[in-house]
Amino acid sequence: MQRTMLSLITLVVCSTIAQICFAQGSLDCSKAIQLTCGQTISDNTQGSPSNVKTYTGVIWNESGPEDVFTIQVQETSRLIVTLSNLSVNLDVFILESCDATKVLASGDRKAIYANAAPGKYYFVVDGRDNAVGSYSLTVQCETGNPQTGAIIWSESFENNPDNDWNADYGIWEMGIPTSGPNSAFVGGQCAATKLAGDYPDNVNTRLLRYASFVVPNASLNPRLRFWHWYSFNCGDYGKVQIKVQGTNTWEDLPEAAFGGHSSGIWSYRTDALSKYAGKTVQIAFFFHSEDCNYNGWETSSGWYIDNVAVVTGSETVNFTEKWEPMGIKDWNASYGTWEVGVPTSGPGIAYSPPYCLATVLDGAYGDNTGSWFTSPPFKVPSASKQPSLRYRHWYSFNCGDWGQIRIYSKKTWTNLDTYSGASSGWTYPRLDLSAYADSTVILRFAVHSQDCNYNGWDVDNGWYIDDVAIEIVTGVNDDNFTHNGIKFFSLHQNHPNPFNPSTTILYELPRHSQVEVVIFNLLGEKVRTLLNQPEQAGQHRLLWDGRDENEKPVPSGVYFYSLRAGEFVQTRKMILMQ
Repeated sequence: MQRTMLSLITLVVCSTIAQICFAQGSLDCSKAIQLTCGQTISDNTQGSPSNVKTYTGVIWNESGPEDVFTIQVQETSRLIVTLSNLSVNLDVFILESCDATKVLASGDRKAIYANAAPGKYYFVVDGRDNAVGSYSLTVQCETGNPQTGAIIWSESFENNPDNDWNADYGIWEMGIPTSGPNSAFVGGQCAATKLAGDYPDNVNTRLLRYASFVVPNASLNPRLRFWHWYSFNCGDYGKVQIKVQGTNTWEDLPEAAFGGHSSGIWSYRTDALSKYAGKTVQIAFFFHSEDCNYNGWETSSGWYIDNVAVVTGSETVNFTEKWEPMGIKDWNASYGTWEVGVPTSGPGIAYSPPYCLATVLDGAYGDNTGSWFTSPPFKVPSASKQPSLRYRHWYSFNCGDWGQIRIYSKKTWTNLDTYSGASSGWTYPRLDLSAYADSTVILRFAVHSQDCNYNGWDVDNGWYIDDVAIEIVTGVNDDNFTHNGIKFFSLHQNHPNPFNPSTTILYELPRHSQVEVVIFNLLGEKVRTLLNQPEQAGQHRLLWDGRDENEKPVPSGVYFYSLRAGEFVQTRKMILMQ
């Protein structure tokens, strides 16, 4: 596997840094702020009215100030950009050039992605409805191959997709959506049953790819991956299908047909193609609607599909899984709902910021949802290592709704635990996996909701999951799994940052160690010793209240915090803004 190198830029910026205006779809980048991977920029979080009052797809229709940044990519990379700590509604855009129409990706609080060849790229942050406020912008630059394994083919629906795709019997369209999710997952365009409005009754239609392809050898783990958003009514449903050359039969891929809705979010799906290895095939998305009436409605927004690809290569799962820096990686969501990103509802913050897994990051899950989030296969360590599953989670379910953790082994799914009601905060269960020692297994987080009414509420904030680990006993060597949940010494970025008046520092120890955590100022002078004592292996948190050794508040400015544990030393920067 090709090694990837990751650099991180954390920006705390405002519209006083770079106030550049779009004018009739064009963009002036003459004052764009130059960024380099590893750089940190900060400024007062005060702004002027921004110009995105409304926009269609990726075209702005009103002039005003934006924050514009640029970065020079030296080698093939994947750019990952996340907005967090928002005080108002803001959006971030990745542009392939200084042109408001050349958007590679856009979003608000969730990570957005763009594959980047060497060259110059631009990031634009802008508000909605004259929004004025603060935010943090995180940019990750992952060099090397942007995907695991090889991409056999891919489709973003951006450049003449009609040349490659066809709708039989019907209604499929490709372009800029103005209903349903109201935007593509990445870029400006996607495929949809209807780009504007609800689908019709009594439809059986396929969106199929003209070109056939040969499915690679099963040993290469070929699979279909795509993002989708959907909302179906009555018994309407969607299926992913495949047809082998020389036959007239469209076969359903192993996952069953799905109906209902995806809780109003874009979700990720993977379908295995190993069964068809060596065969020449076509791929299609099949949609069915029927004449019915449910609560006065017969149809709904339909099915929206983006970033379709057939890929090969080993699926990877990393423990401890903090959903960073690559977000969803080779996990996949079936039947919608699940997201990875920065939570703004439920607990309001990830256990190990900034990212976590959630049913919905910024609101309640939907009614009548049956959805799961599934890991790639992995081998459980031997029984002598006492393997167990550990994870941090926060949950709040309504009515008879619940979440389950399941494991797949020997062609059987087994329920490991079930959660309902509400947790008392972030909790840390331990589930024994000794029964699965030396077996290849798959993990699944499943959620179920039903249509009911309890004190006026049908749904709730849902399930938030972080720091998933396969834990083995300390002292047993195994490079693939964590020892007591932790594999390496590490010091995390404080949160929040910037902060006022206090911030939390998170660090991890793979073994019992003498630990010292010290705060320094820009002159290298010691401000305060937060800790100097032996600590057990595991994850630890410290709170700094912005005071020195004499309990006096320190002034605003840049400070450094340093962790020393045996021979391990790591230092990070933080900003106090009063």
